[in-house]
Amino acid sequence: MAVKLAKLSRSKRTPKSGDIYRLRLEDGRWFLGRVVLTGMPDSPGSESNDHILLYLFRTEYDGTASVPERLPVAELLCAPVLVGEEMLEGGLFEHIESRDFKHGERLDRHCFAYLSGATYYDEYGQELSGPFEPVGAFSSTLDAGIEARIASALGEPVWYQHLLDRMEKGESGLLQRPSGVMGPVPEDSVVLFIPASDDGEPRGLDEIEDPLIEAVEGNGVGEWEGHGYDADLKEWDIRFIGRRPGKVRDALLPALRKLNLPRGSYLIVGGKRAQRIDL
Repeated sequence: MAVKLAKLSRSKRTPKSGDIYRLRLEDGRWFLGRVVLTGMPDSPGSESNDHILLYLFRTEYDGTASVPERLPVAELLCAPVLVGEEMLEGGLFEHIESRDFKHGERLDRHCFAYLSGATYYDEYGQELSGPFEPVGAFSSTLDAGIEARIASALGEPVWYQHLLDRMEKGESGLLQRPSGVMGPVPEDSVVLFIPASDDGEPRGLDEIEDPLIEAVEGNGVGEWEGHGYDADLKEWDIRFIGRRPGKVRDALLPALRKLNLPRGSYLIVGGKRAQRIDL
């Protein structure tokens, strides 16, 4: 049984600590998630503060019953994850309840690995002397990353496992990026990949991102989905979605030519015939 998240209803609600969300797999199984902390950066020292510390639970839930009276940390499905606000607003998570934390429902301190475990930080950006369980990743987790964590906990494959298997075999012709937190590029997406600096920080990400958002959304061909960092590949990405990825590409290219992108940047255009454009 392959793990793939189902689309629920989009939300304009601003996530708050204690919020409880539900998420559903396409096979009908439900899971619960809970907001622990808002206003987090997506990497140590980042000026961004739009990320959320989220718990995912293995607690049984049928999608209609009341939320269990307690959601203890002993029931965590995986290590805590960091997600952008857009993850909880985009239709994969559905808010169902808000309540205060009870004893045993929140870890005293959290541990996140940065740059594949080179350093470790707590949820407030304080460097730790070493790791302690459970160890999360100090990087933005997208839908494919949520699916991968659920699949790993259940011992099941993700829906794009066949692509990952082919990549591991070194098959040519696959333009999706290698396996990692982000997963393959979906067919309705166009993603810009940008090499990070040696310390993992983005190179003028805001200056790059803002004109691209204006180009895509201003032309009405798609919308900005977010950005994230893959610690294994040391790459940042900026993601756009649209019904016609070719139109998104055509809107982006003139804006990209005006930018001073780091060497090694490239664009992947999803679709039945995926396309890679080195920039």
